[in-house]
Amino acid sequence: MKEEQHKSHFVSPERMEGALNILLVDDKVANLYSLKALLEKENESEAGDFNYILCPSAEEGLKVAIKEDLALILLDVQMPEMDGYEMARILKGNKKTAHIPIIFITAIDQNNSNMLQGFKVGAVDFLFKPLNATLLKAKVDVFVALYKREKELELKNRMLQNSNQILHETQFLLKGVLDSAFIGIMALRAIREEGRIVDFEFMLVNKATQQIMQRTDLFGKKLMEVMPGYKVEGLFDRFVTVAESGKPINIEHYYARESFKNWFRIMATKWEDGLVVAFEDITQRKITEETINSANVELHATKEALVELNNELESRVSQRTIELKNAQEELLKTNENLKSINTDLDNFIYTASHDLKAPISNIEGLVMLLKSRLPEEDNKAHQLLSLVEESVARFKITIKDLTQVARLQHEEAEDIKDIEFQEVVHELKMTMADDIARRNAHISEEYQVPAIQYSAKNMRSILYNLLSNAIKYCAPEVEPRIHICTYLSGRYTVLSVKDNGYGIREADIPKVFKMFKRLHTHTEGTGIGMYIVKRILENSGGKIEVKSDYGKGSEFLVYLKN
Repeated sequence: MKEEQHKSHFVSPERMEGALNILLVDDKVANLYSLKALLEKENESEAGDFNYILCPSAEEGLKVAIKEDLALILLDVQMPEMDGYEMARILKGNKKTAHIPIIFITAIDQNNSNMLQGFKVGAVDFLFKPLNATLLKAKVDVFVALYKREKELELKNRMLQNSNQILHETQFLLKGVLDSAFIGIMALRAIREEGRIVDFEFMLVNKATQQIMQRTDLFGKKLMEVMPGYKVEGLFDRFVTVAESGKPINIEHYYARESFKNWFRIMATKWEDGLVVAFEDITQRKITEETINSANVELHATKEALVELNNELESRVSQRTIELKNAQEELLKTNENLKSINTDLDNFIYTASHDLKAPISNIEGLVMLLKSRLPEEDNKAHQLLSLVEESVARFKITIKDLTQVARLQHEEAEDIKDIEFQEVVHELKMTMADDIARRNAHISEEYQVPAIQYSAKNMRSILYNLLSNAIKYCAPEVEPRIHICTYLSGRYTVLSVKDNGYGIREADIPKVFKMFKRLHTHTEGTGIGMYIVKRILENSGGKIEVKSDYGKGSEFLVYLKN
């Protein structure tokens, strides 16, 4: 009975890192373990050098070959679904696996046609069952040795390439560094006769040296041919002393030979049998020093004048400080007056809204009484009374909003607790279910910050105003789409409510949070809701911002202080 086929490959349980991988492919699991045992027996002294990966199908073998770095594949020819020839052909057609040597293991006849077919698809050798252990070991050893040699050559090649690259980069860097220097740099090799230095040869010069000496053919030239004045000026003898003694020099020298009449700073240090010289033209610096010396005299006189001017300025600053202090005191008084006026205004709103409730209730009661006593056929009178009722209802809403505005100034938030955003939104959805259903509004939610410590009543008021506006201020032919999300931003938790409504013109954005300001008149409203939201947030150390694309929608960003 045919052995059960496994769907995944398996490896030696003692697989070791760094060992060479040898892939064994045979549809019969017993054959795989037999081949593995035979290899391990023949390589007992090198058991830790190999990882044997066993695959019971060509398909699994292909997956392993793509993933693993293999030294050798021992491949059965006759397998169901995909035979060894087809697997070898696929491996040789893939750049990543084409280099892996394949030895076919088969029990078929040793005829030329079978072997030729195997070599055509990429096999390097054949082994015929029953296997000869000595021959198996010999062939495996050959290809393992070739694999190791190939890896060694690859490593050496990479090291050589890296060395060449480093050398090239170093040379390029050195040239770049030298040529980017503003000072002249030259390397001179000593020319000796009977052990005595008689001249120096230019071995290296940078661009600055070529520019200063106005020559580009210095390499290989003799110093005394190019700059004979060095001998007369005594510089040649100084260079010889540096080359012989190894003691560097750092001097300033006025050179007035050839086409030069310049001051130079010259630094020379020994280098092998010669020296490296760095020099720069400091003529301008010398001229500047003379100018500075002359200027010092004028500076002393100017300093005395500045001292007198400074005393005058200090006097003016002192006077100005007194004036600023007085202005600040006036500003503080004005601010206190404004605070007092604002408090009085809030008190007036609170008192007025409270005192108006009773008269409005009386008017409402009188209207209801009047309606009940009017004849039903007096339609005109009933219509007028209905208009009065509507006006009274709107006036009551306005009084209610004014009362809430005044209350914000007087009351402290007392219901601070952990607020779940999702829970508040759910409650509001239930409250606004009729409006949501009527407009077929879609509300999506995403909470990176699920909860915050806040006043439950105030949070409900904030979200109610934002959600009701998002539904209310959307074109009738458009289904409202509202996205609510929270996230952290610095010391704030940000609550974002984004809609696809009418949007707000940029010039109108500052008006959104003003009392009784309405930007759209096609729906009912008092124009006080967003003012209340802003006051709630400011009282708790938060703020609100708006981003809007007119005609496409708006996003209200509520910053809640953590």
